[in-house]
Amino acid sequence: MWIFVKLFYLHTAYVLAGLPEETFHITKGNYLMDLHWFHRAISNYQKALRETQDPRVHLAIGFCFMRQGKFHDSVEHYRIGYEKLKQPDIALMLAISEYKTGNLNRCRELVRQLEGHEHELYLNNNAVLEKLKTKLNEKSKVLA
Repeated sequence: MWIFVKLFYLHTAYVLAGLPEETFHITKGNYLMDLHWFHRAISNYQKALRETQDPRVHLAIGFCFMRQGKFHDSVEHYRIGYEKLKQPDIALMLAISEYKTGNLNRCRELVRQLEGHEHELYLNNNAVLEKLKTKLNEKSKVLA
């Protein structure tokens, strides 16, 4: 319920106070993502990209596509974001998307880059990384 109040306030700030268009669309995309309305969030993030090329917007779009199961689109945006922000959590999300699209070599390369940086991962992403490593090992055994 509060999210709808936030959306109303955001629209009011945009119309009456002249909130910058970029800020409006990014914030609205964030609120819509919280509601799991990923298609609408993507639409707002893409509008924000007309005003800025902030890599965090590409990362948000990549996340939305990932949650929708559109991994090829997810990879595209995660690559753009990772190119500009070389952070371990971004590398992990890109690796997962690469794995889901079947690009196992690129996934392995990203996992190797994460070695030694596990302590920099956010919250439970260490467990996610270990699960991805296990899946890669299983896949390697099947393909061998």
